[in-house]
Amino acid sequence: MEQGKTSVKILKTNDTWYGMTYHADVAVIKDSFKKILENGVYKADLFSDL
Repeated sequence: MEQGKTSVKILKTNDTWYGMTYHADVAVIKDSFKKILENGVYKADLFSDL
């Protein structure tokens, strides 16, 4: 960025950020992603329309 070879744009969102630090986090995140898919926020195959 300092050399002007790339740029970054920050977008605002109201979505929840998920991070995994511990193995115990896996079940919670899997459940959250399942709900996101069920609610139609994302498709199961994110790249199917490319």
